Amino acid sequence: MPAGQFAALGLITADGAVRIDIGGPDAAAHDPTGSVQFIGSLDTASDRTHASGVLIGQACAGPTPGRFCGTATPARITLPTVLFPGTAGIQVATSGGGETWALDLYWFNDRYWTPAHLRSPGESYDVLLAEFAADNNVVMSVDDAGRLFFQSPSTGCTGNGTFMPHLDGQFNAYDVSLVIDSCNSAHAYLNGGFEGLATTNVLQPWDYGRDDAWLVWLSRPAAAGVSVALTLLATPVGGAGAWDY
Repeated sequence: MPAGQFAALGLITADGAVRIDIGGPDAAAHDPTGSVQFIGSLDTASDRTHASGVLIGQACAGPTPGRFCGTATPARITLPTVLFPGTAGIQVATSGGGETWALDLYWFNDRYWTPAHLRSPGESYDVLLAEFAADNNVVMSVDDAGRLFFQSPSTGCTGNGTFMPHLDGQFNAYDVSLVIDSCNSAHAYLNGGFEGLATTNVLQPWDYGRDDAWLVWLSRPAAAGVSVALTLLATPVGGAGAWDY
């Protein structure tokens, strides 16, 4: 990625799964252009300072897709012993050689420590960040069984999936399964099955008592062919409608 500051938002689960969305060059307000997602896991249960995985490009439908689009590039993260505040280093093994990216870490979500449950079953959410929702006109519904649905008027993409508590539901993390279909030709590469993780959070660190938003990291399993990843931020309809981080 080019030099500069980048916004990032991630989740490390109690059992060591790691997902990090690294946005484009507008660090003040997340820019999906040129963004990537890290998908990996901690190396060992006892050592929570190193994680290995891959980087997959996001927002790849444009005329000049980013260099990480369609591939799974090996990457490794080194985390500080004291996470917040702290700095993480991401080592990336590109075809042109190794690179190191630095991320400043801050604790955002104290709700991870609460049990998983649907905060507002039956509520509707405005979908942001995801490439198929570039016009911010996509509404996602979630029912009391964790089933989700959305349809994009601009790209045609339709999504059906589920949120299920991760592990035993002790923490505010969810396993996500999603099938996208009917996307237009420019976004046809998104058609297919995805899996990933999700959590809920307030819209800003100081918005205690506000409605929760969904943050969802998704990727297509490597065995399914070309590597694809996308990140969704879904805020309650009628809420702030934006989330700077």
